[in-house]
This record gives sequence, structure tokens and C-alpha cells, in this order.
Amino acid sequence: MYHYFQIVLYNSSKTLPKLLNSLISAQKPEGTKVVLHLRDQSENEEEHKKIKKILGENRSEDLEYVLTKGENIGFGRGHNTLFNDLTKVTHSDFFILNPDGLIFDDFFIEFQKHLDYFERSAENGFKWGMLEIHQFPAEHPKEYDPANLRTNWVSCAAVFIDRDMFVATNGFDDNIFMYGEDVDLSMRSKILGYELYHLPTVRFVHISYGLDHDKDNSFINKYIPASEMYLRHKYMGEDNVMEFETKLLNHPFRNEIIAIYNKLSKNLTDEYLGKIDLLPYKGTYARHRW
Repeated sequence: MYHYFQIVLYNSSKTLPKLLNSLISAQKPEGTKVVLHLRDQSENEEEHKKIKKILGENRSEDLEYVLTKGENIGFGRGHNTLFNDLTKVTHSDFFILNPDGLIFDDFFIEFQKHLDYFERSAENGFKWGMLEIHQFPAEHPKEYDPANLRTNWVSCAAVFIDRDMFVATNGFDDNIFMYGEDVDLSMRSKILGYELYHLPTVRFVHISYGLDHDKDNSFINKYIPASEMYLRHKYMGEDNVMEFETKLLNHPFRNEIIAIYNKLSKNLTDEYLGKIDLLPYKGTYARHRW
């Protein structure tokens, strides 16, 4: 069995070796082959040389690499581009992984157990769109049903995606540079009747921005609220955006956030307006477990 992974890189030479090592050393069902499609969006040519060197130094019989280089077009557009390249090779479902993490040793073993179940369910007309990988040590607090594992949206830092769903939704929203594109894809997949699931025993160590205190979070503090405004506009209308904007009155990056939002929403249509309740749980995307 082949497992295809899409990974968008941006100045990722420090974290990529650990991810590759975890993919190489992890237990795998017999006959498993892993193919990584990587797109390096770093502006620094020296960084790209480091990436190529790292890939050359981390090789295995059951691991293949396809590396491309391109401009920094953001997370969603980067993965849409990778997907277009992937379709020239295979029509398989695929993983997305962030480069700033690593998989647990039993990742493939546990994943196969879940996949076997979902494939059997699909024979009865059951449609799943995305299977979310459990993040560690900072698990997202959003709720999933412990009986059937269903959840309201999935993080695409680590996820397995149904190819047919990705084609039907046209992939990630190209307008969103970063943050919120996974919520948006979740909503559009649900509109088309796909269910979303969380896999608690398939684990990915993810050192997210909240855990890495060496990171400059000013970019995050601008783009997360700007994307929030964009999603509210897309699904709930401009009045809801104006309501949210009042919460930014004392935000240190208020002007930058509004400028980013205006750029994101420039080509926005009302195609999805009112199609789904974006914030069904007291103004949040999903009910939280804590």
C-alpha cells in the first residue's frame, strides 16, 4: 500500500529532519510505501539547498521524495498546487502534515485500523471527508463524539483527506493565505454531505505556535483574526463582520488586521452565505471539551 503525503515547507530545515526520521523509523504494515510530495516556499535559496541536502541524507527503501520549489503563496494555495501535481501520479487519498512535528511510532499501525473501518463503512454509502490526526502535546480542546469520533471541523496540520471530497470542494480557498483554511474546508465538505472525524489513537507531535516561545507571534496575531473576519463574511454576512470588528477596538494590530481582511475578501462572493451555521456553539466553531 502506498501512502501519499503533502508537506508545504517554509524555512523548515531545522524541523524537517525529525519529521523524516519519524516517518522512516515508524512501524509499518508489510508492503507499506510512503511518498512525500514537498513544496518548498522559502524565499532563501540557501534554505532550499539545505532542504535538498536533508532529503539526500534521509533515505529509505520504503520512503520516496518529490520536491518542488515555488513562491510563498500560503498554506492552502501551496497544498492546492501540490494536489494538482499529485493527481498526475495517483488518484489516491492523501495526508497533509505540517513540517514542524513528527509522527508517533505506531502512527501507521493505528491509522490502518481506522482506515479499514471507514472503508468498510463506505461500502454502505457512508461518506467521510477528512480524518483528523490527534495532536500532542497540545491537543485541541474542540469536542469529538467518543462513540463515533465525529467532530465539527478538523485541523489540517495533520489530516487524511478523501480525494473525491477535495476535488468536489475545489480544495482550499485560495483567498486565505494562512489560518482558517481548514475550518473553511471543513464547512464546505459538510455542505456536500461529508462527515469529519478525529482519530485519537493516531498521533502527531506538533510544536504549535502556542508552545514555541521563541517564535515571533505578530504574524499569527494579525492573520488569525483577519481570517476569522473573512469566514464570518463568507458564511454569515458583512453585518457579522462589523460585530466582530468591535472586539478589535483595542487590538494593537487592529489596522493591519482590517487591511488583511479587506485584501482577503476583495473577490468574495455570496455563494456560501447562509449555507451552514459557522458558529453553532455559542459563537465558536465547535463545542470544547475543556
